[in-house]
Amino acid sequence: MPVSSLGGALYLLVIVDEYSRRVFGFGLAKKSDAAGKIMQWMRSAMAFHNLPVVEFHTDGGGEFRGEDLLKFFTELGVKATITPPHTPQDNAIAERANRTIIEGVRSVLQHAKARGRMQPCL
Repeated sequence: MPVSSLGGALYLLVIVDEYSRRVFGFGLAKKSDAAGKIMQWMRSAMAFHNLPVVEFHTDGGGEFRGEDLLKFFTELGVKATITPPHTPQDNAIAERANRTIIEGVRSVLQHAKARGRMQPCL
């Protein structure tokens, strides 16, 4: 986002639990905060469902390839898979969740007659 949130977030991390189809969103001040949020979410999801996370699927962004996060996946026996570059269709569930969130935010901003313009999400 070109403007930070009231809490200082510039990025939105969206996690879709394919088991329950629930969508979780976390505001991030910097992309490097993603690993900590993913580990926090994963611990919470495993405790809630009382099931292990089998696979964590990403688009291959640098924030998902950090040493700490990959070590965490290895320790838990989680398979980390990455889609090939420029293939959003391989990550369709998360891409649709992102689009739904962005459209909702645009609608709220328009209804509030907020000044400024959100950049298109490609």
